[in-house]
Amino acid sequence: MLEFAIAAFEQITSAFLPKTALRILVLGDPSARTCQELAARGHAVYCCPDLQVVHGAEHVCLQEHSITDLITNDTQWDVIIAVEGFRRIQFVHPEMQLREAMLWMSTHSHISILEAPRIVLAPDLHDLGPYRIQELLHAFEFVSELDFNSASVAPERPIIAASNAGIFHDGCWRVRDECVALHTDPNSVNGVVSTYLHAGHILKVERSNGQYFQRCEASAEANFLSHSTTELRLALDLPEVFSVHSGRAVSAMTRATVPGQVLRPGICGTQEVPIGALITWAASWAAAGVFHNDLRPWNLLWDGEKVRAIDFADSGYNDLDVQDVPQIFAFASTVAAALHPEIRWGEYFFADTMRLAPKWAADAHRYSESMFQAPWLALPDVAIQLTAQLENSPELTPSEVIDLVIDICTDAAVRRRNG
Repeated sequence: MLEFAIAAFEQITSAFLPKTALRILVLGDPSARTCQELAARGHAVYCCPDLQVVHGAEHVCLQEHSITDLITNDTQWDVIIAVEGFRRIQFVHPEMQLREAMLWMSTHSHISILEAPRIVLAPDLHDLGPYRIQELLHAFEFVSELDFNSASVAPERPIIAASNAGIFHDGCWRVRDECVALHTDPNSVNGVVSTYLHAGHILKVERSNGQYFQRCEASAEANFLSHSTTELRLALDLPEVFSVHSGRAVSAMTRATVPGQVLRPGICGTQEVPIGALITWAASWAAAGVFHNDLRPWNLLWDGEKVRAIDFADSGYNDLDVQDVPQIFAFASTVAAALHPEIRWGEYFFADTMRLAPKWAADAHRYSESMFQAPWLALPDVAIQLTAQLENSPELTPSEVIDLVIDICTDAAVRRRNG
């Protein structure tokens, strides 16, 4: 891993640190090759081998012998490198001490370069994960996985750049003050996806969720957007994708922004946003045969003229909602929440709407496998009718709104099927 540790250091420091002597702390490095190499380049290198020493190895300058002593030290470092020997550090220290060490690194370095921590279950069979990016690097605001395009072989494990000062992405250093954190999806698992506005573009960074074959939202969204035809992108107002990095431990995507402000509870009920604009947006997706599959009011924006969607990770041509509800029910619930502020958003959203829709639950048998997607796809046939009925019936309760939307679209689907 030595060549990758040095290559990672050069990638990052060439992007944002001046080409002068840096204060570097090297953790682990039992053979002392990393510290010797960096010292030979003129940097001020200090070492904490954590009791790891290969016979004959000579560290440049011992800062501390063990991490236990190191984390009581308040010295600040330009760069901390923990690649060679890091897995032993991970395995030999108690969990609490390991977390304390990662927290110490986050507050005592401008940037840390480390081998991705991992739960090893069958290391002789594969290196797919799971990685412990969330739980051990949670104190770092920004993380990224480094590319080694020039290397003939990828590193055995991913190498991570972690910092609270900024993020290294697409070969560039983006300082913290230029990365504006945007909303977090209330359905996102443990906040694994971080979304930022940088230089007029959206940057999504996703940390591994600690499971094998995890669902990667950043890569999935990039895949859907990148494979959409020009006609579909124009019809659905889809943003352009500029870059994608599908990593083993951290994935990232940069795409164009979607103009507008996130809807607020009850915003259509006050007529700040016409309910017809929401229905028109949904009808355009249904007409294209596309299911958003994370259709929630907080994933919709209003730009003063029309509604647009964000968060396309689960979008596709099948009804596969992230919470396993029919798209038509997600749409009806979204309409009701846009009209009535008493429906709670986030984790309580479907609990509230399910409680308000007993008729839908009783008629669930109507949604046989052949009809599961049909009400959503029939929405374009009745969009004008549905808009008129909702605009002319402001007294409808949330329950009645949900029933109305589902009934009208289901009846339209039946008519389509019959003829």
